Amino acid sequence: MSYSPFALIPLALSLGTVLYILYGLLVNYNAACKTGLPLIVLPFDCGNPLWLIIDRKIAQFVRRIPFGSGTFTRFNWRGWEIWDRYKAHQQLGDAIFFVTPGKNYLQLCDAEAVSDIFQRRADFPRPPESTGKVPAHSQLKDIHNG
Repeated sequence: MSYSPFALIPLALSLGTVLYILYGLLVNYNAACKTGLPLIVLPFDCGNPLWLIIDRKIAQFVRRIPFGSGTFTRFNWRGWEIWDRYKAHQQLGDAIFFVTPGKNYLQLCDAEAVSDIFQRRADFPRPPESTGKVPAHSQLKDIHNG
């Protein structure tokens, strides 16, 4: 019985994706542990385009299985903040780190800390995708020209 080498491509891609997710989680988890804040580890980044499409469906499915009532179904879908409201901060404190394969997210429930962060822009840079700012025309020209 011989197998086509092309049959292994989906397996290799799946394994590569799982390893990439685990590596990202490990790196981000180690960085977040240094803060001393409560951590919630989530297997998918909330900004992942594929996850944005399927998050609610997967969370609904996982809730139906016996062990599906953990942090995955509580925090790993769009709009969890609306339903959870203050409960996460009441249980875990004013600052919580969400560890994902892509990034670490800090969730704050302290008005003074949020105000301090906004006043200290140089110490807390914001990624361009969250601010909606696009590069200047000269930067776009440089990117286009290589």
